[in-house]
Amino acid sequence: MLTSIQQIKSEGGLPDSLTDDKLQPHLLKASIEMKKILTAAVYNATEELNQDDEQYISCQIAEANLTLYFAIPSLNMETQGNGIVRSKGWDQSRSDLLSQNEVTKLQEYYKGVAMDLLKPYIPTTVDTTKVEYDTYTLFPSTGTAGFTYTDLSTGYKYTWNGSGYDKLATDEVRGANWRLSAI
Repeated sequence: MLTSIQQIKSEGGLPDSLTDDKLQPHLLKASIEMKKILTAAVYNATEELNQDDEQYISCQIAEANLTLYFAIPSLNMETQGNGIVRSKGWDQSRSDLLSQNEVTKLQEYYKGVAMDLLKPYIPTTVDTTKVEYDTYTLFPSTGTAGFTYTDLSTGYKYTWNGSGYDKLATDEVRGANWRLSAI
């Protein structure tokens, strides 16, 4: 992995008191996603670069931002007893969690920063707008507009509509893509 938990905390303005185990699974997801975006060969070559190299630094910051992209939903919850609570405290000490829309916008921001940093290093033969997952259930909870997601178990293709995935079908007579229904 190119980045560290400390750098992720720094990029996200997260407190040092946040335990590493809260971010570690998301760093692993970010590393896997980076290998898909850059290809494993480019990612591995970047790991071998000097830490002062511009590509290394850009990819390191991008990985931190992708980690934040994956981590934000789980960091946006407080638990009490056996359940998730919407807010805590009273009056001036009251704090509310982000709305789903705010979480989505924050995720889009972190992913946008990461993609902007990675753009110069993405091999031109890689189309990052087409992503594949073993099953539909492994799709990200929040997709990216303009991306085509493929469920490899069925071969079905989907796009993100801002709130869910739309299943695409091919009309073989006309050869055009059209929407079936919102999933």
